[in-house]
Amino acid sequence: MLKNIKKGFFIIAITFALFLVISIVFNLIFKGPIPYAIFFNNYSYTNFYKLLNINKYSNYKTSRVNKNIFKISDVSEKKFIFPCYEGGKQFIEIYLDKNYFKNNKNKFYETSDNILLGDSFLFGYCVEYESSITGLIRSNNIENILELSYPGTTIDSQFYYLKKYVKNKNLKNIIIFFYENNDLNFEEKKLEILDRNRIKELKKLQELNNKNLVNFKNKNNSVKLSFNDNLKIFLATSIRGLNSFKNHFLKFRNKSIDNSLIEKYFSFIDNNQDYLKNTKIHIVYLTTWERYQYPDWHNKVKFYDSIFEKMKIYSLKNNINLIDCRKSIQSIQDLIFEHNFYSHYNKLGYRKIYDCLVKNEIKFH
Repeated sequence: MLKNIKKGFFIIAITFALFLVISIVFNLIFKGPIPYAIFFNNYSYTNFYKLLNINKYSNYKTSRVNKNIFKISDVSEKKFIFPCYEGGKQFIEIYLDKNYFKNNKNKFYETSDNILLGDSFLFGYCVEYESSITGLIRSNNIENILELSYPGTTIDSQFYYLKKYVKNKNLKNIIIFFYENNDLNFEEKKLEILDRNRIKELKKLQELNNKNLVNFKNKNNSVKLSFNDNLKIFLATSIRGLNSFKNHFLKFRNKSIDNSLIEKYFSFIDNNQDYLKNTKIHIVYLTTWERYQYPDWHNKVKFYDSIFEKMKIYSLKNNINLIDCRKSIQSIQDLIFEHNFYSHYNKLGYRKIYDCLVKNEIKFH
């Protein structure tokens, strides 16, 4: 009996040692991002980021809306604590308008002729309002823009918001912010239900977070890494090379995005051409953090650049202005994607995207 137990422990020890050696070798050769989603499925990257960095910051910074930059006199007083865990922050403060989008004046739905569509990158995830793309645009005394953004939205849901909420039919510009990592995903559910869920989630969070902000802060600061959490982090970190090896031959092997995904993306724009017949459409192309996680010889760049090249073909065909902001990020990616881990752009990143818009001479007046 004892002999069998010793033999079992010996086999486990040898297996674990081999796993460590193999993972170290693959981590050195293939590098790549940490496959957090394998172990953290519910809001996976947020939980992973929170657990990985929660003890690094003793003093969380709270970002508040600067009322001097954006006058909110006719915005519904729905100050909202939006939780996030990037850049050492715990949450940001925003104001919600009558349709539960952020930092718009209610009258903009009738008066604005420039519409901004996007997900968490346009939303300005975990940066103060004045450092977001919309905040930077409005800081130049430009207020005839309406931002319809929410984390996790896709091109079909974004156009649903446009048609449902925007009253002004004489639009000058629609600017769509496209993030190459996941913006070729599409919703499978009914968009009306998704929109109701968006508002329901915001209302619930607003009630919970605004009841007692002190408890909210104390609760988040008291988070400790359990043994299970540490084990998940260890495993996710250990297999990053193996995961990159898999991506090298499966995800990036063909070095080109599937044409059908590009066609499907543009179909949501094509289907609204009658509604937008006097409107100039722009797509702002944003690069992913994942480009910079693999070694230089990896073929991920060709794969991602193929997305841009195919979008360029379709944009020319449909008279859409495709704005290339890849170079704006490439030279300073280490300063934008903090902690060498998944994150949205920081303040500097959004400033570079804003500079990219200015360089491409989008006229808001």
